[in-house]
Order: sequence, then structure tokens, then C-alpha cells
Amino acid sequence: MYLSQNRFEQLKRYFHISPPYQHLPRAQWYEKFQPLANLLATKYQALLVPASKVAVDEMMIKFTGRSVHTTLIRGKPIPQGYKVLALCDHGYTYSFLFTSRAESFAELNSSLYSGPLKLSPTSCAVYQLACTLPFNQFFFTIYMDNYFTNILLLKALRDQGIGACGTSRPSSAEYPKEFKFGKKKPTFPLNTISGVIQREVLVCLWQDNNLVQFMSTVHAISERPDNYTEKRRRRPRITNSNRQNILRFFGENPIATLSTPKIAIDYNNHMNAVDLAD
Repeated sequence: MYLSQNRFEQLKRYFHISPPYQHLPRAQWYEKFQPLANLLATKYQALLVPASKVAVDEMMIKFTGRSVHTTLIRGKPIPQGYKVLALCDHGYTYSFLFTSRAESFAELNSSLYSGPLKLSPTSCAVYQLACTLPFNQFFFTIYMDNYFTNILLLKALRDQGIGACGTSRPSSAEYPKEFKFGKKKPTFPLNTISGVIQREVLVCLWQDNNLVQFMSTVHAISERPDNYTEKRRRRPRITNSNRQNILRFFGENPIATLSTPKIAIDYNNHMNAVDLAD
């Protein structure tokens, strides 16, 4: 059956999730959509048990109208709209939280974490999403980017029996002082990896084409063979700063096989779960 645009607009006028004339305070900006959101969240979690490797990241729901709750992130595929924090299993959205530029997270239950660590609101939101997993029956590892990763959050998840891994920022809470280099980062030999343990969390540096910072509670960097994987790598673009490093391992060959740390391979393989869903 063909449905014209005018007919669709007429029907859409009378489609409401909540009472249309219900005026809510600005802090309850998400309440009108909450009945449908709760239904979706319940169904998402009832229909699937996620794989052991999941990811947390931000999604964007496109909206270009006027709203104090939308976010503008230039350079993203969807630069403007409502931002959603989601936990996904390779394209399947398992749980989510709405966020607002003006009012922070919707339905954030900070009391869900009762431990001694002082988690930020963002870390509490990630922890809340993690607690929707059936972690009492299965073991899960959550992958996240450097916006979320910090030692306190990974320690709190570890205490709950949930593994975590992600890239990190030197400015995050309790980051080891020996790995803070300021604006000018040093350059180590290609494929060099070094790490320290902080609150039972591995904090490590890996020299790829650039210096990459990781945190993990499920990886190790010892010389055991199972901590590394032989991987064929394309030669990065040669610059004045990396010329010596690149030529040392690749020479004139466009491709070389390097023993790559498993923490880097796992992160690259599983971090895109939210992007697939988005």
C-alpha cells in the first residue's frame, strides 16, 4: 500500500508515546519518550545474551532542530543530534542511556555503585550499563575508548567480575606519573611495550606508528607467546619523526609480519561494536 507524504504527516500528528500536553520540567526532558525507551531496553535484553566481548561508546540520533539537549560533535558521521551512551554486541544494542548537553545523563543511578572509589558521573553511567549484563552467569569484557577509560572505573568493574580494556588519557584519575610525558611524547623503537600495575589495572604504552596508551584488567604484556600474535602490517607513511623506526622493521618492504600485543588486536577487533549498531 502506497502512503503519501501528506498522509504520513497527518498520521504522525496523532502518534504520541506520552500525553502530548504534559508539560515537564527541563530536568525531566526524557520523560515523554521514556515509556517506549523502557520497552525497547527490556526487549533488547530479553531477546539476546551478548557475546563475551562488548563495547561502550556514544551514538548520535540525528536532530537539527532547536533543543538545549542536543550535542554538536564536528567531524562525526552524524555531527548534530541527541547523544546516547550505548552498550553493544557487534551491531546489536543491548542497553543505553540518553544524555543531554544541559542535564547530563537521563535516569543515572549513581547509588548503583556503592564501593569506596569516587566515580565520576560518566564512569557511573558506564558502570550502570555494565550492570545490565548477566555477569552473574557469564564473564564479559567491555571495550571503550579514552573518553571513558580510567583506573577507578576499571577497578570497580573488576571488583564486580567484569573485565575491561580501552585506550586511555594521561589526564585521567590516578594515571601513573612515570607515563606522563607532557605535550612532547618520546619515541621508542617500533613495537616496544611497557606497563605498570595500578589498583590491579594494567596501564601500558605501546609504540606503534604513534605512542598508544592502554588500560586493561584482562591482558598481560609478559613475554608469553599467548600475549602476542603474528600479524601482517602495512608500512605506515614515513615522516621525519618515524623514518628510523619504520625503516628498521620494514626496510623497503610495503608489508611485514610483526609480533603484535594481543591487547591492541583485541581492542581493534571489538571496539567497533557500537559503530556497527549506530
